[in-house]
Amino acid sequence: MKQSRVPRRVFVLIPELLEAGGLEQSSTLIALELVRLGVEVFTFTKNWVPASNPYVSRLKQGGGRFFCLPRLLDRLADIDLVYQQATLTVLLAGTLPLLVPVAAVDALLRRRSFIRSLQGGWGRARGWLGIWIVRDFRADLNFLLVSFFRHLFPPDVIQVRRADFGRAISWGRRWNLPLVFAEHGLPNVQVSTWQLLRKYINDATLIIAVSEASKIALQKECGATKAIVVIHNPVERPNGHMRMEETRDHTGLLTVTCISRLVPLKGVEVLLQAFACLEKRHPDLNLMIAGDGPLKGELIRLAAQLDIDGRVRFMGAFPPDELPEIMRKTDIVVLPSFTEGLPRSVLEAMAYGKPIVATAVGGIPELVAHGISGLLVSPGDPSQLAEALSALASDADLRFRMSQASLERYEEGDFTPAHAARATLAVYNRALQLHQGAYEA
Repeated sequence: MKQSRVPRRVFVLIPELLEAGGLEQSSTLIALELVRLGVEVFTFTKNWVPASNPYVSRLKQGGGRFFCLPRLLDRLADIDLVYQQATLTVLLAGTLPLLVPVAAVDALLRRRSFIRSLQGGWGRARGWLGIWIVRDFRADLNFLLVSFFRHLFPPDVIQVRRADFGRAISWGRRWNLPLVFAEHGLPNVQVSTWQLLRKYINDATLIIAVSEASKIALQKECGATKAIVVIHNPVERPNGHMRMEETRDHTGLLTVTCISRLVPLKGVEVLLQAFACLEKRHPDLNLMIAGDGPLKGELIRLAAQLDIDGRVRFMGAFPPDELPEIMRKTDIVVLPSFTEGLPRSVLEAMAYGKPIVATAVGGIPELVAHGISGLLVSPGDPSQLAEALSALASDADLRFRMSQASLERYEEGDFTPAHAARATLAVYNRALQLHQGAYEA
């Protein structure tokens, strides 16, 4: 029997590297720590990424290697996808006469609204048709790219991060290599990406989830039967001692900060509605929204319609080195998401010792102890969110106690990059052992 090897070279496949994001931060921090542990890390992104990207620069400076498709090929893949999406839209329109009576029966049997049943049926039809119609030409090109480097620099283990690169899970079996799949979010099978993941997930040797909630959803929603290890997303420990004191600006206002991408699932519209409810009760509050996304223009207009635009600041995307200054100005961190895996903004709030108001979704209740380190509310409820923010804004002692508890939760937990890297390396070791055992059998 061959002696088990320790993985020394790993290929990490991720869908994208945005200018800012939780997946990007987590992947980069773990990769850099793995390099420090003596592992060669080759990071591949599904999409083209400019050389100016801060995470690319940091990976290269830290000894990692980075590869992506040339920009021209990436654009050709986009053109191909447009035609496929148009075909999907036409076919979906053709299914509507069939979906209407099915939704009517479903609404009667399940005692819910017809619209909700129709939306559910539409989502499932879109997911099913998408699997057969929308071919990921970009993934095909990435297969060729990774294959080329696999021959030049044979990896010991391959890791695929996030469901929207799920097709790559099958490459491990095709190349006879151990493969670890790591999910960053919370599965929802009404989305075509997650339906496609059901097809491939058990081709992985082992699976990593970012929270217990994500682990359960991978098993229940995606049919995962392979062993799943929970490894929390890491955040860097702030430099210096964090002072948990009032950070009122020169106007005497308290600052509520939401660090989030501006997309529908993040619930920022609900936050603006909640903030409008607080205007008369708490004229000492202002709101800072740090992040960018397709809803930015719409949210700015909503703030103006709610007549709170004078107290809401949209600061856009920011580089990681500006986070300490943002946190220095922050009194309360809020995250009103409809779904989350293990959100980076909540982890960062803990690391900086900030009281937290967040929705009780995904892995958030695993981080925030309601009434101790923060307050948890139901998603999509502006009045409940407003009450929680009001409770913290009204009570400086409560803010201080929750700040202490939040920082203690971070310090007592396993949220450092070093811990995440060691845990990830242990999963690689186990995947390699399992693969060798299966191969020798």
